[in-house]
Amino acid sequence: MTSLQDILLIPSYYDYKSENSYHMLFLSLCIYMQSTHEPMSNRESGDGRPDIILKSRTTRFASYVIEFKYDKESENVDKLADEALSQVNYHVQSRR
Repeated sequence: MTSLQDILLIPSYYDYKSENSYHMLFLSLCIYMQSTHEPMSNRESGDGRPDIILKSRTTRFASYVIEFKYDKESENVDKLADEALSQVNYHVQSRR
């Protein structure tokens, strides 16, 4: 089986030109977690959809909601982080 390090070394800097590039890389890495988590990609949830949900298969492990943001302008980082947190919080609140 290919190691995690081998997978991370395959793409080049030029492969990461959009949010989708990071999304697909991370989603492919979730294969290694399938024994403990169910990875779900872009599932509808209320008014939005988180990029990736890693739903724990048991109560022994935490579940995760992951939202990616990408922008070439570094001055937008705080705004994008706030948007991502709002999306994650909305998803978590809608599940309660």
